[in-house]
Amino acid sequence: MNQVLNAAEKFMNTKVREFVEQLQTEFDQIAEPRKKVLQEISNYISGVKNKNKIPSLVYICIHNSRRSHFGNIACAIASEHFKIPVSSFSGGTEVTTFHPNAVNALRQIGLDITQADQGTNPTYQVKKFLQKKRSPAFQKYTMMLSIRKKNLQLS
Repeated sequence: MNQVLNAAEKFMNTKVREFVEQLQTEFDQIAEPRKKVLQEISNYISGVKNKNKIPSLVYICIHNSRRSHFGNIACAIASEHFKIPVSSFSGGTEVTTFHPNAVNALRQIGLDITQADQGTNPTYQVKKFLQKKRSPAFQKYTMMLSIRKKNLQLS
């Protein structure tokens, strides 16, 4: 195992890491047309990274309630797992809340998700796909997502 994966093993929550490792064994199941699209995204990330910049990706779906959040959170996990800095965001063309089934699905893979406030469009915080909270020296290894109707904040 190389140093990148050793670092991921050290810092990543065991359940999330096992989920990522399982997905890696299923890469051969990705359809060829999808692989071509993913290769284009990979080429973009590599090109930006080669310019010593951090690539930005935006995940868009109609409601910004499930798929866009899955993409954004999966990107953050992959970024941490492979130690490739990527800035990602989610959005939608209609204003809706983060769907409870999506919240539960992400919890099932090991993410710690809490509802930060009440109301018709609550904010959720997604945290701790890492093993433990970091000291200020390790802030780059922490992730907090605040998800609302109109915004997603990464901090």
